[in-house]
Amino acid sequence: MVTEKNLHYRFPIYDYQNARYSPSTEMMLQVAEESTRRGIKKLDLGYGNDAYKFKFCNGNEKVINGQINFNPIELMIAQKRYQFRTKLKGIPMKPLAKTVLRSVFPGFGNLNFE
Repeated sequence: MVTEKNLHYRFPIYDYQNARYSPSTEMMLQVAEESTRRGIKKLDLGYGNDAYKFKFCNGNEKVINGQINFNPIELMIAQKRYQFRTKLKGIPMKPLAKTVLRSVFPGFGNLNFE
């Protein structure tokens, strides 16, 4: 996704067997260089605190997200998920809780978690 001055970098994938070669780091460098050549001023890495983002960023912006839901059951489920996630974020043992939950539910924390 590109606008006149912004490129919204999204989720590249690669074979994890090649992780030691840092293919995503190399791709990010090439995307950044090409973006500069094309006059793009901002490379938006999206929401989240992934380690690679800190390797490349020189600033950050607050992001707000939400949803509109007219189905009362889906609304209640979304509210319960939000309350649960908020409570988890507030506990002192957050890293341990994430590890345990992701071992049981591998998709936990992803936007598409069901």
